[in-house]
Amino acid sequence: MTDSPERITAGEPLKVTVQESNTSDRDGDEIVQLYIRDMVRTVTRPLQELKDFERVHIKKGETKTISFIVTPYKLQYHGPGMKRIIEPGEFEISVGCVVQCNRRNGESTENRMAVISPNRR
Repeated sequence: MTDSPERITAGEPLKVTVQESNTSDRDGDEIVQLYIRDMVRTVTRPLQELKDFERVHIKKGETKTISFIVTPYKLQYHGPGMKRIIEPGEFEISVGCVVQCNRRNGESTENRMAVISPNRR
């Protein structure tokens, strides 16, 4: 998995790219999933949240590149009064395929850390 800088300012997008290979002897579809975990949260939230996914058709022996854009919206949560909040801190970004893929090919989830700095504008 590759991504743009590990430190970004709130409001900046982050591009995350992963390559998915079909090593089987059949063509098939895969659902590549993007998860985000807020490592320094001030309120109780899920440990990991599904934030994006893409279904791709991959021919046997083929490798495809899949990219996701992590926008500030994907880092926000609903706070008091349903106000959307984004906190500065560290976020773990994980990209993997469906559970069956993890069972079939061993560990296939990749993790990266991004630090979101407060917007200083």
